[in-house]
Amino acid sequence: MRIAITGPECSGKTTLSEQLATELNLPWTPEHARVYLERLGRPYVPEDVITIAKEQAAQWINTSFIADTEMLVCSIWYEEKTGETSSEIEQLVAQQNFDLYLLCTPDLPWEFDELRENPTDRDRLFERYMAGLDELSLPYVVINGSAENRLAVALNAAKALVKNNH
Repeated sequence: MRIAITGPECSGKTTLSEQLATELNLPWTPEHARVYLERLGRPYVPEDVITIAKEQAAQWINTSFIADTEMLVCSIWYEEKTGETSSEIEQLVAQQNFDLYLLCTPDLPWEFDELRENPTDRDRLFERYMAGLDELSLPYVVINGSAENRLAVALNAAKALVKNNH
């Protein structure tokens, strides 16, 4: 079972992915962008987003795991920063192979973090994520509400995935 958590920044992806990995007893792959940017030592440039995407995808070696991000995140991030698409990132989007995407709604309070950039347009970005998942015909469930509700909905979606594949 390969589940990706996606959505705009500060929408609860990390918390949900860690909780879900614990509940399902699956490996957890953290968001590589945070590690990369924290050690960068300079403002990032568009080429860094491409590097982040490649390095994130290279971490997905387990057959079953929970991913705290996926390539649509990098694709939208790159497009937001440059106004263009990256053929390298789009290739990674096409190659990623998740059984389920959990799209986190930005209905949680914004929390400042020096790496976060979009405190005021998270709803617009959420719509971009949903449109991207729809355009690619990827299976997803929208996750919203309290932390307890988010985990319950995610667990139900994972259990349905297991049931439908057996």
